Amino acid sequence: MADATEVDERDALESLLREIDFKKETSIRRRVRHLVLSEAPIAEEARSSLAKKIVDAYDLRGRVVHAGAGDSDALSNAHEAVLSCVKLLLRARLGLAIQPPGEPAVA
Repeated sequence: MADATEVDERDALESLLREIDFKKETSIRRRVRHLVLSEAPIAEEARSSLAKKIVDAYDLRGRVVHAGAGDSDALSNAHEAVLSCVKLLLRARLGLAIQPPGEPAVA
């Protein structure tokens, strides 16, 4: 029968293996950035700018989750950027006309 030390060592090794497996995966941050860069149907410069805003919003999410606080203006700006990006990507994936930023939706 294994003693407590052996159990703790085995648990530590299993935890380390799970962490290594996790590190092998492409991060959510990189996947989100890649999605915007590869699928946003806008000019390259605007796509790069949008990808940066989305990554910044993702980083802000991490700070809020882990630190428990965030600047309300930054949160509002991040929300606006993410919402407009999601709409842009969904419209593109659904084959709908792309609505230029700042223009009202056409029904």
